Amino acid sequence: MRKALFRLSLTLALLAPAWAQASWDEMESKHSPKEVSEMLTSLTFISLRLGSFRAAEQLITVNQTRLARTGVPEGWDLLRGELALAPLIEALGQGRFDKVLTDGPRAIQRARKAGRADRELSLTLILLQAARTSGRPGVLQEHLPRALMLARANTSATGRIALFVFETMDAERRFRLKPPSSAELDAAREQAWSSLRGLVVDQDYQRNSLIEARLLPEAIVFWWQQALAVNGLESMVSWLEPDLGQLQKTFLYEQPDKPPVEFLRELNLQGAVAVMESGINGLELLGRASLMAGPEAESEVLKQCYQLAEQVDGLYDELSAMENDLKKNLPLLSEFSFLKGDLAFIKARMHQLIVRQLVDDLKTGQSNPGQLAEIQRQMTIASQAMESSENRALKLELDFDRLATLITTRPQGWLGQAQSLLQKMLPSLESIGYRPGLVRALTLKGKLLADQKSIPEAIATLEKAVGLVESYIVEVGGGAETAQRLRSDARDLYELLTRLQLESGRGEEAADTLDRYRQLNSASQFGMQDLTPRSKKTEALVLRATEAQTRFQATEAASLNYASSGVSRLADTKQDYYRVLQQIQDQDQAYGRLQVRPKTFSKVQKSLPEGTILVQLFPSEDHLYLFVATREALKVRRVDVKGEELTSLISQFRQQVSTFSRGADGTTPFKLEDDPALSACLKSLSSSFLDPLAEDLKGKKVVAFVPTGTLSYFPFQALPYGQGYLIQSMEVVTLVKASDLDQLHQAPGEGGGSLLALGDPDGSLLAARQEVVSLKELFPESKVWVGPEATSERLQSLAPGIGYVHLATHGILNTRDPLQSYLLVAANGKHSDRLTVSEIAGLDLEGVRVVTLSACSTALAEKTPGVGTELASLADAFSYAGSPTLVASLWKVADQPTRELMLTFYQGLKAGQGRGQALRQAQVSLLEQPRYAHPFYWAPFTLMGDWR
Repeated sequence: MRKALFRLSLTLALLAPAWAQASWDEMESKHSPKEVSEMLTSLTFISLRLGSFRAAEQLITVNQTRLARTGVPEGWDLLRGELALAPLIEALGQGRFDKVLTDGPRAIQRARKAGRADRELSLTLILLQAARTSGRPGVLQEHLPRALMLARANTSATGRIALFVFETMDAERRFRLKPPSSAELDAAREQAWSSLRGLVVDQDYQRNSLIEARLLPEAIVFWWQQALAVNGLESMVSWLEPDLGQLQKTFLYEQPDKPPVEFLRELNLQGAVAVMESGINGLELLGRASLMAGPEAESEVLKQCYQLAEQVDGLYDELSAMENDLKKNLPLLSEFSFLKGDLAFIKARMHQLIVRQLVDDLKTGQSNPGQLAEIQRQMTIASQAMESSENRALKLELDFDRLATLITTRPQGWLGQAQSLLQKMLPSLESIGYRPGLVRALTLKGKLLADQKSIPEAIATLEKAVGLVESYIVEVGGGAETAQRLRSDARDLYELLTRLQLESGRGEEAADTLDRYRQLNSASQFGMQDLTPRSKKTEALVLRATEAQTRFQATEAASLNYASSGVSRLADTKQDYYRVLQQIQDQDQAYGRLQVRPKTFSKVQKSLPEGTILVQLFPSEDHLYLFVATREALKVRRVDVKGEELTSLISQFRQQVSTFSRGADGTTPFKLEDDPALSACLKSLSSSFLDPLAEDLKGKKVVAFVPTGTLSYFPFQALPYGQGYLIQSMEVVTLVKASDLDQLHQAPGEGGGSLLALGDPDGSLLAARQEVVSLKELFPESKVWVGPEATSERLQSLAPGIGYVHLATHGILNTRDPLQSYLLVAANGKHSDRLTVSEIAGLDLEGVRVVTLSACSTALAEKTPGVGTELASLADAFSYAGSPTLVASLWKVADQPTRELMLTFYQGLKAGQGRGQALRQAQVSLLEQPRYAHPFYWAPFTLMGDWR
């Protein structure tokens, strides 16, 4: 590549005198109109490839003005096509997506009529990238099938690169609907990457292509992210090096000598930038993954980070040298810069420096002053580059990056700079009414105030942010992509507010905040379209409300990007929307759960039955807080145990249970002291969870835990208590959130009812098949479906009088996106083999007292359980559908004891016992049998919801 740079320097030196000193008129007198237009076009494309969009826009205007006056020479259609592409590429780079979405389809139609499939391909890439970035799935759905067809028919380099991007877009769309298995991911990746394997871009590609390579970085990083999510860190690392190697072979090659103008047009800067951006994004992804990987993976991650950083730095040096040569030999390009105009490149360079800084901190414990200075310089360049941009979204994104960088790296004077930046951002965000951005800014402000020990001001700021989060979720709909992102980002906000309230002695407010966060997680999972209206009147009202939510999203986006009038339009729809929402809730209580309803913990307490104690757990970084509520009082107890210690203990417990030797002789009773490791683990957990409650538990019949995070995957019934286990002394139940106690105002329902059971849909659970057949003996009127008959259609057409639903099937819990968790069912022509969380929420299960998932955690890692919302999502979904109680397993269960436990459980239910009482009796009955006394056999099942 150095030789190519040298040749470029000589080439530009030949052109410099004419272009540096002459005016346009002088150039026109010395060159033909075609030559001048050719030079201008070459400069336009260089500026676009360098990311200098403002310079490109000026050159486009000059060239189009000239052509309008002189005309395009006959037969020179290529230039006309290039000029049609350039404004759309410039608009895409600036983030003016509306322009692309408006002008793009018209340009595509013109290219199609002219028979220019290659130009249609490039225009479609621009259009679909704008649709993808701005969240327009309808545009993707409309244009992607033809785009794939065009790319597959085009065997040139342009077609192959475009096919890779289109295949990636299609995979991204499919994976959102249905998360891939490891095999499915490998197959989809191979299909996409086969387009690039062995490809080296040729002169024809250089002459006719501009956009394909610039869209590669995001597409490539998508596959790395999927590898990390599906198969873990090691899989992602194994893909990085060969992928980057393929990119370098594809784009970074020696160019032959060319005449000056032709060489300029063939300069492949976008390919080189694509390689470097991909490397930087991979580096950032590795850095973030290292924080999740734990100490055992840290050394390998650091090694990969440094290798990749060195590789990226080498590319950056070469491209910087190219940029310097351009400026030196062509004064008209003195304003051109990789770091001016292209926000993606600016962010990539900043992220590379930040990740390297964090890696240095991890490795040496010391910051690198030179790197800190370079980060500051890049932030200044980025700020200057965006000063004239019309797009508010890009400016705000960059401001947030600068703010996060200051807080992360903390260079000298960082606090003042961060406060000044926030002071500038907040009024702007408030004036346009963009709540997701305002929430982020207020959260960062709250953190800064907390760091400065201004606790009352921090609490007030964070409370304002919480209110904005909750109103936004209600108004745009929990199913909206922006709402899902906001819910994910809000976790730190709610936890920080809870901690500050606790430290300030405001325990009841802290309990309220925790419950509001759990309500938020529940409410924001689903949209109105996910629930099945129970009447025609409700259906009509839901349609009106959904249309209002669509308007909310549109006006929010419009106010962010261009206009301030979006704020008033948004306000105009609110009154009507909330009126319709209230009417819907009057018709169907399920829709009331689609919003957060703040209520004081004292009101929640009044729902507690006599003899019941509620224990809400909040593990912070340094302490465990227990909110202990009875009908009479609320107490907050603090235990000196770190959150990570509890997570480690729960992982140890799950590992010990999963590796338990199941070869007991059936005569010797298991005693906890027989297993010292398990005994020590459980006693440590009991000292944290139960010892502080010693006085509170006396005389109680029921203890209801509201766990957080990985605590959701621990069976509290297995805690040592007295001379045995907690389950032997009282009923033990779980609530997703404390406000679930509201449903206790309703009657618990009759104890009777028939049963519907689905079992062994894929033929891999023979014991589950036997299990549901055994239940038919207990419920002669039951509907039992096994094998190919166990379809989701059986649930969707539930007969009246069904009181119990039993699902003996695989439950796949997605720890990355709990909403993508699903139950495996039998597929048929109309329905797939996956019953997703949102599909469960849309079922009509009114009248069903209990849903039991007797094999639900077969895909849950035993050593490292999920984040705690996977099972909660399932419980919420069944609650939305109408069933108030879910019984689910926390690990892969044993066949015979599970059959016995289930039969005893349902016998108790049929005899009129309460749900918690029936499960307790079944578990105690099993643990009192010598061969099943180990917690592995009787403890996995937890009851979530109404236990009466």
